[in-house]
Amino acid sequence: MKHLYIIFATVMCLTVSACRPDTKEAAALVERVYGAGAASQLRLRMDPSLGESSFEIGAFRGRPCVTGSDMSALTAGIGWYFNHYAHVNVSWNQMTTDLGDTVLPVPQGTERRDARQTMRYYLNYCTFSYSMAFWNWDRWAQEIDWMALHG
Repeated sequence: MKHLYIIFATVMCLTVSACRPDTKEAAALVERVYGAGAASQLRLRMDPSLGESSFEIGAFRGRPCVTGSDMSALTAGIGWYFNHYAHVNVSWNQMTTDLGDTVLPVPQGTERRDARQTMRYYLNYCTFSYSMAFWNWDRWAQEIDWMALHG
């Protein structure tokens, strides 16, 4: 039961804007999923004035910049940037990609995305019963990262 509480507490921290407004956790996510050094190529920012569940992708001083209204929007913006700008897709069964010395592309303009749904649903009850019952912490951590990157 202790691990289940930790999982839900972690997911809540990713989705509730009342969490710490720094971007260390988002940078750690980038490092885990895209490889060592990937986060140093990005500028990650939090800006609650963007509105509810919104992110922007642009450039800042020659680097890609992802800004989110809250942690959930920021991590979704990171996933969007890597998928649509760097053309690196992280699938559900292949969660890590080591970019090595790849230089991340700098967006030429600014793109803004807003969540259209006020409520979001993920998985179904069968997944929890049949699949997730056998996961260890490493698999749960991977799932939480995947959820964060996909909003």
